[in-house]
Amino acid sequence: MAYRWGDNSNAHKVSADVAGRVMEELAEGPGLTAQNLVNVSRPEDAPLHPCFEWNDSLAAEHYREWQARRIIGTIEIVSEEMTTDPEKPVTVRAFHALRTEETAGYEHIEVILSDEEKAERLMELAKRDMGIFKEKYNGLKKLSKVFRAIDETLEETK
Repeated sequence: MAYRWGDNSNAHKVSADVAGRVMEELAEGPGLTAQNLVNVSRPEDAPLHPCFEWNDSLAAEHYREWQARRIIGTIEIVSEEMTTDPEKPVTVRAFHALRTEETAGYEHIEVILSDEEKAERLMELAKRDMGIFKEKYNGLKKLSKVFRAIDETLEETK
C-alpha cells in the first residue's frame, strides 16, 4: 500500500510511506492513538521522531497557540435577526483566518462580508474545504447526495 501526505506539503520530515507503516503497525497492535504514536516516536532513532517537537518549552508554547486557535475558531455569533425559531438560534462562526502575503490573523465575519475581496477569499476557503470534505469521505456512498450538492455549488461559484 502506498501513502501520501494529504496536505500535499513537503513540510513533513519523513516520507508518507514511512509514517503510514508506523501507523499500520500501531493500528494492528496496541491501537493507533495520538498518545501511542507519540510514545513509539520518543526514541531518537524512531522513524517519526523528527516529526515532533521534543523541546518541552517550545512544545508547550505551540500547544498554547493551538489552544488559542481553537478558542478563536469556536466562538460564534448568535443571530437573533436570522432565526425563525427562538428555540433554535442561528449561529455563525465569528472569526476567520484570511491570510495574505502581508497579513496573518483572524478577522470578524462582519468585516469580511463587508469587503468584496475578503468575502471572495472566504468563499475560496469554503470551496477548498468542500473539496477536502469530499476527498476525505469519498468512499461513503451514503453521502453521494452531499457530493452532488458540493459539485453543483462548486460549478455555480466558478
